[in-house]
Amino acid sequence: MDKPLTAAQVKKLKPPSKGKYEKRDPGCPGLIVAVFASGLKTWGVRLTKPNGKTERNTIGTVDLTGTESAVEPVLGTVMSLASARSQVTWVKRELALGNDVFAQRDRERREREARSLRTFSEAALHFTDQHIRPNMRRWQQNSQLIGVDLGEDGELVLVPGGLAERWQDRPIREVSSDDIYEIVDEARRRAIPGRAIRTRGPSEARARKLHAALSKMFSWLLQHRRISANPCASVHRPAGPTKRDRVLTDTELVLMWRACDLVPRPFGPCFRLLLLTAARRNEVGGMRRSELDIDGVGVWTIPGERTKNKLIHLVPLPRMALDILNGMRSNSEVDFIFSTTGTSAISGWSKVKRQLDAAMLKIAKEEAVQAGRDPAEVQLKPFRLHDLRRTAATGQGRIGVQPHVIEATLNHISGPAKASVAGLYNRHSYFAEKANALDRWAAHVEALVAGRAGANVVPLRAGA
Repeated sequence: MDKPLTAAQVKKLKPPSKGKYEKRDPGCPGLIVAVFASGLKTWGVRLTKPNGKTERNTIGTVDLTGTESAVEPVLGTVMSLASARSQVTWVKRELALGNDVFAQRDRERREREARSLRTFSEAALHFTDQHIRPNMRRWQQNSQLIGVDLGEDGELVLVPGGLAERWQDRPIREVSSDDIYEIVDEARRRAIPGRAIRTRGPSEARARKLHAALSKMFSWLLQHRRISANPCASVHRPAGPTKRDRVLTDTELVLMWRACDLVPRPFGPCFRLLLLTAARRNEVGGMRRSELDIDGVGVWTIPGERTKNKLIHLVPLPRMALDILNGMRSNSEVDFIFSTTGTSAISGWSKVKRQLDAAMLKIAKEEAVQAGRDPAEVQLKPFRLHDLRRTAATGQGRIGVQPHVIEATLNHISGPAKASVAGLYNRHSYFAEKANALDRWAAHVEALVAGRAGANVVPLRAGA
């Protein structure tokens, strides 16, 4: 039979190199001591609740002084081995009487936190720290909507003129549905508080973003018992954007490809890769050399933290894409393939997209003159960079690629092959099928650019 722990043994327990480990006290069933890599030692109790579930709770910190305090031990304080055993006995007795002291402690803690979050600004800072920053990839874009940003010293601050500053002294429990409606309507008509006006006139997109941010914040506060009702619940959610169906024609595709030579590097090559890989703008723009296997099988591995669905996406690179990437090797000391600073991914997409549009129009007018047409009559239909992804998907369908393979090239998990129960069991990555699809699509683009529309030659991969 194991002997009970002694205070000397507890003091001699060595911290692990990382993490923690636990040691039971045979002298007091349920009592455990946890030893952390930092050297911290805590007392804990392992209990079986009336519902049969086992639960572990910390009861205090190990007192390593070797002296016994005359003060009655209290949960959460520093205590000796003898005091810890006393606390375990007391906790068990209370549980037998129907009093869950740990549940009560948690309720009291939540009540204290609720009382401390008196104002909107305090709640916004707390919500940002506890939920937005740990869980959202581009968290500052979301926190700025409610008026919170990251200061120069790394601490959270209120955005000047932002909502959290405007409602700095507004009691959080007194924010009404009328307040939410008015601020969302202001965002629709003018701008989100604290943010520059980028689009003149009414904007449903602005209103929708602010409504969503506030709704999430108040839902979280309600979930954690900080408030008793969500004031956003009765406020109409602004309508969602109209689904886009813009697909570039073959003529526009060729114009775009040629115009890429007229915009600043590295944007031109980046735009072309958007079309060839069907990847998202931020995925291509943030591409790193460490993600590429150019000299091997020719694959780009996008890690889950950079994809929308948080799943790793393997992109087989067609020869045209490899040629583009090989042309970017001059800055091999920089991990980012596309960078203007050398330390971060490219930005300023809107400005360069306008330059791309102007270059496309210039080329179209020159072609009109050569064909004997009036260049003043040349007009191009606007498109967004995301439309290149839709164009690539639609183009693959036109040349005979199966829908489930197109979904795979897009890293979608919808569709009959991956949705619902099928997706739970169908873990096939379709890598070979994706490689064939993207090779065929690249060959189609190459034929269009070279003026060989209708060509049906697909270059074989090495080892195929």
